[in-house]
Amino acid sequence: MYQKNNLKLYSIVIISSVLVLILSQVSTGTIKAISGNEAIIEKDIQIATLQLEGTSEQEARELLTAASLEWLEKHPVIIEMGREEVILDPSFITFQIDQTLQSIQTEETPLFTVKVDPEKLNVLKESFGEEVFSQFKQQQFLNDVSRSASRLAEQPMTYSFYDYVAEDAAGLREVVSEFEVKVPDEVDILSLAEEMNGIEIPGDATFSFLSHLMEDAYYDQDVLNVMATGIYGAALSTNFIVKERAISHQLPAYATLGSEASIHLEKGQDLKLYNPNDAPYYLELSVSNGVLVVKIKGFPLPDDYEVKVENKMEIKPDTVMQFSSLLDVDEVKTEQEGRPGVAGEVYRYSLGDDYKELIAEDYYPAVPTIEIHSSEKQQKQQASSNESEMSNEQGGTNTSEDTSGENPTNREKVDQDSNDTDENSQDEDGSQKEQQKQEGQGSDDSSESEYIWEIDPEGVPSK
Repeated sequence: MYQKNNLKLYSIVIISSVLVLILSQVSTGTIKAISGNEAIIEKDIQIATLQLEGTSEQEARELLTAASLEWLEKHPVIIEMGREEVILDPSFITFQIDQTLQSIQTEETPLFTVKVDPEKLNVLKESFGEEVFSQFKQQQFLNDVSRSASRLAEQPMTYSFYDYVAEDAAGLREVVSEFEVKVPDEVDILSLAEEMNGIEIPGDATFSFLSHLMEDAYYDQDVLNVMATGIYGAALSTNFIVKERAISHQLPAYATLGSEASIHLEKGQDLKLYNPNDAPYYLELSVSNGVLVVKIKGFPLPDDYEVKVENKMEIKPDTVMQFSSLLDVDEVKTEQEGRPGVAGEVYRYSLGDDYKELIAEDYYPAVPTIEIHSSEKQQKQQASSNESEMSNEQGGTNTSEDTSGENPTNREKVDQDSNDTDENSQDEDGSQKEQQKQEGQGSDDSSESEYIWEIDPEGVPSK
């Protein structure tokens, strides 16, 4: 019995000695006592960006204190909400240097020990209101700040208030863009507006107009185009990226240059908009007094945007002439009134960054004027033209004779006679023209020669 007790006691002593030896080795492996009260860090220790190997405890404390104070001065904690921002008091973050030094002996990769004061967040309540502040995820924010501070993070300590509230947080959404379209009287857009109202455009995702239409439903073409124009017009004043968009052949009366969008179901012609923001945005659609109002709602955008159409150009319409035997000689009928075309470049300006980007280059061709003239008048004009050509050909034959085979003397005589004939002919023609001018002849011919008979194959509609 006595021997058993001794054996137990001996075992306890052995185990205790081993534990003491292990602990002493861990401690002295990191900080070794020298000269009584001084200590030197032997292990390869780095806290944040600070290398502490070979420093005494006091030197390490001074290095850590100086680095933390410098970091606090250069990294104020800023919370942004829309265009507002709040800078938290510097005492919001406290670096605990003694605890940081103690962590060297216990942590594999030690960091600064940091304490954040939640009481300093009450300033947000004063700035943004109690209802809004009540939706702020304080603990998540405090954890993120502590994590960055403990590493002496290089990036600015600027946070968005909206990153710490629920995506559907009440009272935080606002209208970031609004666009109106005057709906033509014959277009009934109310049902489609009710169908698409409230559509969510998720963050970092693409909105497709066609994907929100019911598969088996019938949609009027004009209704789709008016709605697409409204949504596209509203998106232009945001930072959304236009991935796909088409326009009509002619600029509709309800749209302005640069703001129109067209949808075609059979061709798969779509309107696609990419939301580059983290938060979702929502379409709010309404129709009142014949006006479609499209609003995009969500958290405030990172900047203000303005849309401008530059380098505008008006394209004059051509005149296309057609002919009919049913009209009198001087009768002209306008089959189609011409309309000028228009072109321009659409730019989006980011006002805060003083930056502009080209969104689109829109071109709408002119609509030609189509006139119907008498075919009899065309025939007379053609006959007059043929007679003129024949006269020119005959005159050219009279003034060119073949003198080949004649001696130089005869050729010179013929040339002289020809010159005399040409001069006499010119004198006679001149006198005849002068006589016609005095008698007032030739006025009908000059009037008809001002017509330019031109048929544009692309501009003439098929009958």
